[in-house]
Amino acid sequence: VAFGAPIGGVLFSLEEVSYYFPLKTLWRSFFAALVAAFTLRSINPFGNSRLVLFYVEYHTPWYMAELFPFILLGVFGGLWGTLFIRCNIAWCRRRKTTKLGKYPVLEVIAVTAITAIVAYPNPYTRRSTSELISELFNDCGALESSQLCDYINDPNMTRT
Repeated sequence: VAFGAPIGGVLFSLEEVSYYFPLKTLWRSFFAALVAAFTLRSINPFGNSRLVLFYVEYHTPWYMAELFPFILLGVFGGLWGTLFIRCNIAWCRRRKTTKLGKYPVLEVIAVTAITAIVAYPNPYTRRSTSELISELFNDCGALESSQLCDYINDPNMTRT
């Protein structure tokens, strides 16, 4: 039940494996997706009466002036992703010759330690995933206590 859409999830999986996906399996997949959707709706495992754990609602419209920063954010995100992939490929090629590559357990410990040292000072990376996703992707109300919503109560910030 990907993205809260059972049929969309089946179509997505069909797109990914279409070169060896027999047609009779398609109907079985649709049936399995419908059973999964019905089961999730019935047992409500996430406690939010939704088919997905992370549900997002927007009540605040975006403004045309925000379009250019959104585009820039997408471009920079793509460039950053490209840089990350290239660095990851370079590291994977080099890691066999390093001391860490010869001792995989030490490599895991080193990566874990570096990640913890870099991530811990940021208060948002210390939160649970569901809490963080909810805070990042839901609208700010007037009574929100989140630091991300402080601009609403700030008299110096005005939105036109």
